[in-house]
Amino acid sequence: MSTRAVWFTFVHVLLFLAVYLLGNFQQFLDASLSMLLRMFEVAAALTVLLGAYAIAYLIARKVVAGRLAVGQLIAVAVATGLSGTLALLFKFLRAWFRL
Repeated sequence: MSTRAVWFTFVHVLLFLAVYLLGNFQQFLDASLSMLLRMFEVAAALTVLLGAYAIAYLIARKVVAGRLAVGQLIAVAVATGLSGTLALLFKFLRAWFRL
């Protein structure tokens, strides 16, 4: 359940990022781009929080049950790290350009 939530929010992060970049190319209104950027940041923050929970859950499941889904753990860690990095990058760019 927890890894599904990570993937759900991670897909939203990618969709908001794609629509934001497409909106820059298509000259969306500034208010629309700002809203998309805020939605991207919220989805990225949720992905990081849910990813941290999912990683802790997978490690706890290893301790209790004695089995570890290594592929699932790596995939969740990559999605969490990528979302966090993108969120920090866009926060930096937003501060730099004062959007």
